[in-house]
Amino acid sequence: MSGYIQEETIYWLAGTGNPVVSFLVRRDFPGCFAGSPLSSYESMRSSAQVSRIADTAGVPGDSERYDLLYKGTAWAFAELVSCGLDMNDAAVARAAEYLVASSQTPAGGFSMNWAPPVEAAGWTGDILRYLLLAGYEGPAVHNAADWLIAHQRDDGGWLHSPLSTLGDVLGLVLFRRSGKGVARETDASAKSCLLATVSCGRALALYAQRFGGGLKAVETAAEFVLSGKKLLARSVHGGEGYMTNYRFDRLSYPVLCQQDLLSSLLFLAEAGKLGDKRAARAFNIVMSKRRDDGIFSCESREPGTMQAKYGLKGEPADKWVTLQALRLMKHL
Repeated sequence: MSGYIQEETIYWLAGTGNPVVSFLVRRDFPGCFAGSPLSSYESMRSSAQVSRIADTAGVPGDSERYDLLYKGTAWAFAELVSCGLDMNDAAVARAAEYLVASSQTPAGGFSMNWAPPVEAAGWTGDILRYLLLAGYEGPAVHNAADWLIAHQRDDGGWLHSPLSTLGDVLGLVLFRRSGKGVARETDASAKSCLLATVSCGRALALYAQRFGGGLKAVETAAEFVLSGKKLLARSVHGGEGYMTNYRFDRLSYPVLCQQDLLSSLLFLAEAGKLGDKRAARAFNIVMSKRRDDGIFSCESREPGTMQAKYGLKGEPADKWVTLQALRLMKHL
């Protein structure tokens, strides 16, 4: 176990109060506990957070407006997988199959619920990553990975989205209409989106780990993230109209259409680049937020985070954020 991780922090996460995090820490740090993490699986599965979403006869979440944060099927799928469920659970399987059937385009990318359907890079990265985490098997994951690789820009990042202006966003909200932002793809002066790049990079890093493809795209994406002091930004205004974080340097637990400093560092760790000296200051910023007992606080509840859904903010001892930080330290 990494010397950065304190045993008492692990045991605090595994204690009472949050059966979901208790299961996840046992799953992710099995060497710290006797027995199998499956011993805490049933407590996680029957918890209010999970059962409220999963115990339904149909597709979890709002399938008609599947892209709605906190309520849509994509969020339900992402949250259930974040809680530790996979394709062995019927609710996760139904959600995965629905998203692939209803929102993956013939080109391989995933579209949000707008007309006409247009792929969005960050959205495709998020959905692909959760499909992989859930253990989904089939052509859909390869097609999505191929689409991401084909649409990586010359600067190493991603931008592909029909949303770019306030008018595009209003058109989506009011009329479910896709905008004209994809025209920026060929504009070399339009910089790629950091948040979308982290989403795509994390998906492809997991894909490369499982299937061996996409390594060059992951390395190029990591270079984009590391360049130009992007990790030291206090806010990130996206570049994709639906991805913005005005508290990028403040810690939370991103789930869908969101990233922060901690999840960006996790991408670099997954890409094998956490040791790059350009990541050192960002890593030190995260570690400076750790209390003496190894626990981290919730500092933000930007849209697309677990804290935003459940109204958690300013928690002096946040188990979700602490778990995320320990996952980062595990790479050291």
